[in-house]
Amino acid sequence: MLYPLQTGQANGDRGRLVNFFTLKSANYFGNTNRFTDENGKQIYPSDYRIDNATGYGWKGNPLAAAQWLTAKANAAATTVTLASGIVLTGFFMPNESEQNDILNKGTSAGFLAYSPFGLSGSIQLWMDTELAGSNTMAYLCNSATAIVASPSSKTFAGSKQTLPCRVHFK
Repeated sequence: MLYPLQTGQANGDRGRLVNFFTLKSANYFGNTNRFTDENGKQIYPSDYRIDNATGYGWKGNPLAAAQWLTAKANAAATTVTLASGIVLTGFFMPNESEQNDILNKGTSAGFLAYSPFGLSGSIQLWMDTELAGSNTMAYLCNSATAIVASPSSKTFAGSKQTLPCRVHFK
């Protein structure tokens, strides 16, 4: 069973992290690295990152910019071929909570500028979180300046990227 990520509360926190990058106990691979590749290392030869704290696997690089519906479909069509030849499917556009879990709020360099992602600069990523009561607006994650940007039109002319994820384990 996975416990929630650390809440920052001093007492009774049952979170599974010592800090953003370190698990309180060993992962499946026998180390305490939060983020690993499919071999339990931190080399990432296959553009796939496992978040051992949440159980999600992430594509390492965002997909090309697209309008929201296209970005959502592109995320669902994503495949990653591991070095072993295994092809991973089942990717999807993360919702606000899932995207928020991998944002490192302890840095001013950009919330996704850390390894294994290394996404520096201001990158706006679509999330599968729609504005309540609207079927034309969805939220964006701004990797450099804000956790969640204002809702934007799903047909935003500038189009935004998405960083697909999948359930790796529960």
